Amino acid sequence: MFDGTPDRALLLAADVLLTFYTLLLLLRGLLAMTHADFYNPLSQAIVRLTEPPLALARKIIPSNAKWDPSCWLLAYLVKVLELSLVASLQGYSPPPAALLTVGLIQLGELLVQTYIVGIFILAISSWFVSGAQAFNNPLLSLLHSLSAPLLEPARRLLPPLGQIDFSSLAVLLLLYLTLQALRTLY
Repeated sequence: MFDGTPDRALLLAADVLLTFYTLLLLLRGLLAMTHADFYNPLSQAIVRLTEPPLALARKIIPSNAKWDPSCWLLAYLVKVLELSLVASLQGYSPPPAALLTVGLIQLGELLVQTYIVGIFILAISSWFVSGAQAFNNPLLSLLHSLSAPLLEPARRLLPPLGQIDFSSLAVLLLLYLTLQALRTLY
């Protein structure tokens, strides 16, 4: 995508920054949904980075204890802004309905990709870090909290076979199939 021109550099920078901020907003919504530890240093960083726009959004859309629609709506709006900015920098003018639809699909893709990466990191780290050490690590503790709603039902259906836990593999397979299904929508 980057061929050395200033327009391409601006396009790449805008794409990366807006995608990163969308990811932070998604993580903030997941933190609320999963009741993750808000005293975790990574959780605190996410809260600090997302609080200013969310404070404004919550004046319009109130949140409750479990579900924070302002996070999800703001993440969606940032994704649509990113798509429209990238399209305009490339000289395109897509119809608003297409932007809204593709923005929703790409937001779903980002959510699924986030879970895939998080569960993969947890699975690999389980080879090197024991249970007690994992909860002392801020990243692993946060990933465990965020992925528990997906992994726990799979663990009930697929009991471990000795030291091997196939629940992560099963969830990763389902997430990958979901990602492929989302990619066929546009």
